[in-house]
Amino acid sequence: MKSIIKLVVILSFFQVYSQGKEQDPYGGQIYSPSQFTGNRFLDKEDEFTGTTYLFSEWENDGKFYINGKSYKLNNVNINALKNDLESKIGKDSILVYDKYKIDSVVINNRKFKKYDDNSFYEVVYEGGNRSLLKKYKVDVVKGTYNVAQGKYDKTKLKVSDTYYIKEGENITNYNLSKKSILKLCEGNEASIKKYIKTNKLSIKKDADIAKILKYNATL
Repeated sequence: MKSIIKLVVILSFFQVYSQGKEQDPYGGQIYSPSQFTGNRFLDKEDEFTGTTYLFSEWENDGKFYINGKSYKLNNVNINALKNDLESKIGKDSILVYDKYKIDSVVINNRKFKKYDDNSFYEVVYEGGNRSLLKKYKVDVVKGTYNVAQGKYDKTKLKVSDTYYIKEGENITNYNLSKKSILKLCEGNEASIKKYIKTNKLSIKKDADIAKILKYNATL
């Protein structure tokens, strides 16, 4: 809890400090700490099946990066429905961080970086002028009326992901396949195929994809 309070204070400092530097996107006012974060109640799980959160547990090692400095946190999760960074601060209460102040976050050694649309993308690979990213969302399937039980079934929530390629400042959808991976390694296809086979790598695993692209960068 102390680390959460410290981070809220830090976010508050950056908001106040920015007043003398440039116009704030929220109107140029000096906000109280409660305006840097928002509180809401945790969604009631008896109303749906599944989750809106990327991580199944809340006790995750996190590190926020703000203006080149890092701040540790051990209670952080990503709400894939709202694309927000959140901490659980009570049995049924959630603290929502002001993502506009945060550049990137590392959770359980997985890096998530914010780009121009103010969404956090997981960085699968980052090198040179090209990055392979993954963005998460929540698919919501409304429950239908169950005649036998005389009530509506629960709404179903499922976290899904989409891959993207970032080249320069452009971020575009990326259809992940062995063929598309080899296309990223154009000119080195034979060496990459051998590397994948020798090391028994799979494009279904992000860690293996990162290894393939890192190896390609050395050729």
